[in-house]
Amino acid sequence: MMIAFMGNDGSGKTTIKNALADHYLKSSEDVISLTEFDYPILRLMRKVGSKDTKKVQRSIQRDSPSTLTKFLPYLMLFESSLQSAKYRFFARRKVVLKDRCLYDYLATWRELGVASELVEFLYKHAIKPDLIFYVSVMPDLAEKRCSQETSKESDKPLSFYELKKQIYDDIASQNNVAIVDNNGELDEALEKIKFYVFLRNTFKDLKQIALSGLDGAGKTTTMDNLSNLLSQINVQHKVIHFYYNYFPLRIAKALKGRQQHSTDKEQHEKSVAAEKKSVEKGKGGLWMRLVLLDAMIQYWFYRILFMRHVLLFDRFFPDYFVSFDFLNVPHNRERLNRLFPKPGVYFLQIADYKVLYDRKPEHTLEFFEKCYEEYMSLATEHNMILLDSTTKNPDIILKELLNGLISKKVSNELSGN
Repeated sequence: MMIAFMGNDGSGKTTIKNALADHYLKSSEDVISLTEFDYPILRLMRKVGSKDTKKVQRSIQRDSPSTLTKFLPYLMLFESSLQSAKYRFFARRKVVLKDRCLYDYLATWRELGVASELVEFLYKHAIKPDLIFYVSVMPDLAEKRCSQETSKESDKPLSFYELKKQIYDDIASQNNVAIVDNNGELDEALEKIKFYVFLRNTFKDLKQIALSGLDGAGKTTTMDNLSNLLSQINVQHKVIHFYYNYFPLRIAKALKGRQQHSTDKEQHEKSVAAEKKSVEKGKGGLWMRLVLLDAMIQYWFYRILFMRHVLLFDRFFPDYFVSFDFLNVPHNRERLNRLFPKPGVYFLQIADYKVLYDRKPEHTLEFFEKCYEEYMSLATEHNMILLDSTTKNPDIILKELLNGLISKKVSNELSGN
């Protein structure tokens, strides 16, 4: 696994990299620690030309955009991508730590005004390390640290660090890079990095995560936050909105094209009327079988198509039980439970039914009250991990979900699964 650190001068990238290398060495891991510009072509150019690295750097800044400056983005792209590919394929079982990555060079090209659309495109899609951390510090602290290090130039004004921080912030945001705050104690930043690495390994061992619950509980927000985190730690994943997401209906809507959207009030009235009508008339056994057949086809379609991904299911098969009970659809729950696949980790996100009704008034209060009781029964039946969002914000819910995942992994390891 290759881990790289990006950030402004004085952010503490090298210090963090060295501290992490010591951590892995103490854990008997095979570690490779790469220096800042450890590239063969660049070393050859320095031997042929100037051996003074600082002199070369000053000439690039002073003469920009010179021919050399315009050429360097492509050279550094080639060198860095080749290095990442090399260690990704030939050092899979080793921990490779790298000071700076492509995004650091892109920050420089933006600063010098040579980051063309082609350069931006190539850097965005180039081969990169498995994990990238943006080590962020305030400009004044970065300037202070650099002024205290004799190995670095200390004549750069505060405006330089302010400009570079803005550039780094933009790059990190555009590429969804994990941010590590290093304005405080080094140990705090180091622990966050180790936690992210641990999370990445945890998720790579999982295949499916399901999240059930009523409308308004915040499931979609939780899934979006989880998806964002997985992107930051470079875990391939797919979010699947599973519940009543009929393939035939989606195809029909696509063929029909866009329609005029009704107002919130009209949509609310239609939704409540449709719900009352469905409860009064009920649904037949044929409808239930078609719904579950469509759900099963979707499940295996996604399993096969994204077999190398972590699948995140927004709702899952047991959600249909709640719907069937509310609509008085006869079904054999025990038999269906044996038929349905089981996720690796199963969560239930819930909230007080009165709170849910306030959040989603397109359903009736009776609907939320009855379904709430059904979900609580399902939680016990399927050993779901509860996430109560009645008073908790999305960040806390995500932390509880991650804690649940970690506990599940530890439990599986202890039981030998």
